[in-house]
Amino acid sequence: MNGKTLTILFVVMLLVVGVAVKLTQKNRIESSESPKFFPELMANLNDISEIQVNTALENFSIVRQNKQWGVKEVSNYPADLDKLHETLLGAAQLQVIEAKTSNPSLYSKIGVEDVDSEGSSSTLLTLKKDAETVLASVIVGNNRTSKADRSLREIYVRKPDDKQTWLVEGNLAPAKRPMDWLQKEIINIDNSRMKQAVITHDDGDVVHVLRENSEDNDYLLADVPENSKVKTPYELQQIATLLANLSLEDVKPVQEVEFGEKSDIKAVFSTFDGLDIALNAIKVEDTYYLQLSANYVESPKGEVNNEPKEEASEETELPSQKSAEEVKAEVEQLNVQFANWAYVIPQFKMNYLLKKKADLIEQQQLDLSPIDTSVPSMLEFGNPVTVSN
Repeated sequence: MNGKTLTILFVVMLLVVGVAVKLTQKNRIESSESPKFFPELMANLNDISEIQVNTALENFSIVRQNKQWGVKEVSNYPADLDKLHETLLGAAQLQVIEAKTSNPSLYSKIGVEDVDSEGSSSTLLTLKKDAETVLASVIVGNNRTSKADRSLREIYVRKPDDKQTWLVEGNLAPAKRPMDWLQKEIINIDNSRMKQAVITHDDGDVVHVLRENSEDNDYLLADVPENSKVKTPYELQQIATLLANLSLEDVKPVQEVEFGEKSDIKAVFSTFDGLDIALNAIKVEDTYYLQLSANYVESPKGEVNNEPKEEASEETELPSQKSAEEVKAEVEQLNVQFANWAYVIPQFKMNYLLKKKADLIEQQQLDLSPIDTSVPSMLEFGNPVTVSN
């Protein structure tokens, strides 16, 4: 290769590099600028009163009424505030990395096509101040881990009224189903407080699981028939502590479920500090719906034992019982929360409610092997014994 050829190749290389630099400068936003995708949104977050989510399959809203957020399409059931705050802050904190395609035929490749397009996978998120005022609206597309910060995502986005698409950095992944926005926790009673559970089935079968002392680790099954034993003590604990981290899978207004005087299951869960949770369950087609209520029951004096055992060290952690005033306040708050709703709980939790006493016990096997009544010879005892006259 001669010098003239090398010179030509070098010039061509410079031209290619120059074009690449210009394209990069055109599309890439300098990191020092870090412009926000919605520059004014952070200052207006407190003005937002409605979050609209639209996908190819769902259209729903999370609305604020009287300072309370609820999911409109689920009878305004309370929304998960953590998810709500995460979404609002995620939208406000989006930072632009670079401009991408403005060709509509390429939108589906990065997931920013209109939500009503055939086969659309995008999510349209709209934040509104009121019915007429939109503060921000964005079509959220595909995402990947950020190259600069692995705690963030690089997300393809587009404003609905703009052909230009963008690659932004942040954390924004609005949930696509109304149920995913609900406050899932129904109740959470610490295991250390639980005293007993009495579950009555519609056929009269009663499962009574209890422990005598708040320091006991194991629960007992009341009225176990003679010559029977509990199959798995673990199941007793799961029944007694059913109200620990109890969450919903579905919920309906209570007036939409016909709770009559007769229930398929009635249960009362009691704590050592006086909280009673009554539970009624009724089966509608293939689904059990639960109605809950709370009550305060004054415990007999001395029933709660919060004193450490004599052999326990000073570091022993004691059960977390509440005062009467705290329990009464808890009852009031829970009844407000329960009043209007019928809950569907996860099936694995429901299965423990459905267990009957026969499911929890088994008959002990008696040792019926024949007794050997034969007299062993002297040789079987070791050395023979000499008897003198």
